[in-house]
Amino acid sequence: MQRKNGRRKKIAYVLCGILAVVLFSGCQSTAADGTDEKVFVYGDTTFNAENDESDVNPHNGYSGWACIRYGIGETLFHYSDSMEIEPWLAESYEIVDDTTWRITLHEGISFTSGRTLDAEAVKECLEDLIAVHDRARGDLKIESIKQTA
Repeated sequence: MQRKNGRRKKIAYVLCGILAVVLFSGCQSTAADGTDEKVFVYGDTTFNAENDESDVNPHNGYSGWACIRYGIGETLFHYSDSMEIEPWLAESYEIVDDTTWRITLHEGISFTSGRTLDAEAVKECLEDLIAVHDRARGDLKIESIKQTA
């Protein structure tokens, strides 16, 4: 009886070893350039047209939140782990009254196009977003955007 149990254990160890080799070999792939570089692929970055996510440009599909979700973009503000609003590209903000926010931007930040992130760029971006998307106009409810020095 003891001999049978020892044999079963050996067979179980061999099977576990084979299974481990098969599983780990499935995690390897060849890089796009044809080299033998090991690449680990997890998930994908496809967008969901049904949710108005044609790409990560918010002007194309009002999907700016998608670039944060996919980890490839930043916004003026984001939420902390405790769901409090925090400046991100903005350095700070002040709520002047019920309808006015004064936002100070971090200096030295550029868009991927090379354009500097400044008040004029933010103003143009928001104005275009509101002009192009009815949903943005309703969500943001921006009456006017003023740039100050």
